[in-house]
Amino acid sequence: MLGGRLRAARKKKGWTLELAAEHVHVHAVHLSRLESGKDVNPTLAVLVSCALAYGVPVTDLLTESAEDGQDRSSVRRRNPRT
Repeated sequence: MLGGRLRAARKKKGWTLELAAEHVHVHAVHLSRLESGKDVNPTLAVLVSCALAYGVPVTDLLTESAEDGQDRSSVRRRNPRT
């Protein structure tokens, strides 16, 4: 879930919601709603801002990993390299 990945990235930095919101340039309530899954449609600008602030690729926020209970190998790619 996107919210869980956002929360994990924030906690990995050791940031509170308030501090993360300052770095992401959104209100803490908005970030909280994203992390809790109450807001499931963030804008691309917010996702990019989160990724930059947390130092992770946007794709890491959007795709599930083995830590999320899923394998990324099942993610379909537009131009697979063979």
